[in-house]
Amino acid sequence: MSPSNQRISSSGSVPPTVWGFLLLIPSLFLLTSGAKALMAMMQYKAPKVVSYAEFTKTMPKSGWYTIKGGAVDVRKAVYWEQNGVCVDVYAPLQPVTGGANHSNDIYVEIDDPKTLSVFQDLTYARKKEGEAGAQRFIAKHIDTFLQHRDVSGTISYGHRDPLGEWSNAGLNADTLTFVDDGWRPNPLLGYAGTGVGVLLTLLALSLLAKGLFRPR
Repeated sequence: MSPSNQRISSSGSVPPTVWGFLLLIPSLFLLTSGAKALMAMMQYKAPKVVSYAEFTKTMPKSGWYTIKGGAVDVRKAVYWEQNGVCVDVYAPLQPVTGGANHSNDIYVEIDDPKTLSVFQDLTYARKKEGEAGAQRFIAKHIDTFLQHRDVSGTISYGHRDPLGEWSNAGLNADTLTFVDDGWRPNPLLGYAGTGVGVLLTLLALSLLAKGLFRPR
């Protein structure tokens, strides 16, 4: 092999520092996600059971809760569509009595397949028959669109709004509390995320060190 070919091969290789930086971002994400899941597992052995009124008094920004005595109002849901299919549906959790206290501050992420299916049919009815047809469909399936039930899941505060769906609904997603319905602290994410995150972080740091401190 000629010297010129050797120089081309050497200059075309990816430096270790580049690989190190590319690995560092996903490894830190896995590490922090896994650590958060482990902390949640240690802190919350079971969901904390509270009434709707008790929850709205404190409005926690994290944790694992079962909220009793509320109503999930799917009629007022904020949702996203992808290729005509609803992929994310968030419905406000309101007091059964219909009071206004914090009624627009808590949103439940709907994961129930039956509710998602009926909600998808509502979007079809609205496109085909307009708002009047949508209202007739809601009245026919009112038990799905107004659910008087307990809600149990992990709590988070604030949400990204890259498509502007929340602002279009007149809401500031940064100030809303979310309940991920049916979800709980995940031990697999905790152990696997932390373990893989540590290994990838060490590998990334070793590549960075190799690139930064190798002899010139």
